[in-house]
Amino acid sequence: MSVATKTVCVTGASGYIASWLVKFLLQRGYTVKASVRDTNDPKRTQHLLALGGAKERLHLIKANLMEEGSFDAVVDGCDGVFHTASPFYHATSDTQAELIDPALKGTLNVLGSCAKSPSIKRVVLTSSIAAVAYNGKPRTPEVVVDETWWSNPEVLKQMQQWYVLSKTLAEDAAWKFVKDRGIDLVTINPAMVIGPLLQPTLNTSAAAILSLINDDPKRTQHLLALDGAKERLHLIKANLMEEGSFDAVVDGCDGVFHTASPSYYATADPQAELIDPALKGTLNVLGSCAKSPSIKRVVLTSSIAAVAYNGKPRTPEVIVDETWWSNPEVLKQMQVSVLRFLFE
Repeated sequence: MSVATKTVCVTGASGYIASWLVKFLLQRGYTVKASVRDTNDPKRTQHLLALGGAKERLHLIKANLMEEGSFDAVVDGCDGVFHTASPFYHATSDTQAELIDPALKGTLNVLGSCAKSPSIKRVVLTSSIAAVAYNGKPRTPEVVVDETWWSNPEVLKQMQQWYVLSKTLAEDAAWKFVKDRGIDLVTINPAMVIGPLLQPTLNTSAAAILSLINDDPKRTQHLLALDGAKERLHLIKANLMEEGSFDAVVDGCDGVFHTASPSYYATADPQAELIDPALKGTLNVLGSCAKSPSIKRVVLTSSIAAVAYNGKPRTPEVIVDETWWSNPEVLKQMQVSVLRFLFE
């Protein structure tokens, strides 16, 4: 069968990866049936309809991840399915309804529709590095992360990494679903996804990277809105990892409150993303303070983490005071970040 006679489905077609899939498939001569949440929303459809070959071979179909059977018409008659549709954001008021259910139930609903269509030869599921990266095992340079690795749902719940949990549960459920149904399933596990945009809005990965180099109003608007800010608040850009970066910030000050330090649990590089900014950042701030004779006191925001983990029993009669320190070796064994101990 030639490419010209083949039809392929792409779910979540307005997203970053899916938009590029649609573009490449059309370029190669495929007919594409693409699902979107709202076919009347130009932000989700205009960039797709403007693609070469779209007028002749692109069919946009409204579908809902949470509705069983909603994808029956989308996948019907297709030779293959790219399932990319899944919510990707970290701030949510209802993680079950907004993240986990659409990822897990949505994947099962799409696969359920695929199981009804005898024409489908393969399903490609966009999973994530999130589904394999968080299981408590050490990831040293010699470790090979392969299909035997899975993120641990219990670990993820403790870490409150709900997006990561959604991708883990969805991929696991997909493999279990196809096991006895004869569906040829392939999963891909991308990390950060960046590059030229087809859709009019930033994808989550690109937005995260852009926030590192652009001024982010989310970091400043609430401060500038405070009483007296217009007259007496001076916002100054500084980098924890740059020696001397805080010289201008602390110059002429009577006191310094040093609170800046990363505080999160899910990281691919604890040394670069957690320990170095906390430890070197604190030393850089103190180095700047040492150059300013006006400074009378520095207040450092440490954490209970700096004293709580040393292997000693904490019975009711024990007094935890300034003589207690968390033990870095104990923390490494527990895979708990040692940064609070180190920088204090």
